[in-house]
Amino acid sequence: MEVLALRKNDIGIDGLHELESVLRSSKTIRELDLGCNAIGDEGVRIVTDALKNKQKQQLCSLNLSENAMSSQGCLMVCDLINRCPTLEEIYLQNNNIDNNGAMTLVESIRGRKITKLDVDNNKISGTVLS
Repeated sequence: MEVLALRKNDIGIDGLHELESVLRSSKTIRELDLGCNAIGDEGVRIVTDALKNKQKQQLCSLNLSENAMSSQGCLMVCDLINRCPTLEEIYLQNNNIDNNGAMTLVESIRGRKITKLDVDNNKISGTVLS
């Protein structure tokens, strides 16, 4: 399986615990779309923990948009970015990421080949992403 798209499925924390073993064991997932599931920071932790310690990571695209993620969840995504050299597309729009989370995100992607970063409609102000 290369693409796992579970957008708008009301997965919840229990569902993520079920999905966790799939994420840990699959070596071929290149695109993961969990957008619009309101999983919050706890759900983001489950997902990033399952992905970040994998050998031969193939993940290229991660969508965690519209998931009620705060900057705390963004820090977990940043940790995943640092451990996943194949990740090129990151969708985090419509969450609750503030300037602190955005600054950490900028540091995480500096020098990386990121082709798409979407953080539209968060709580980011000023020139943090410039």
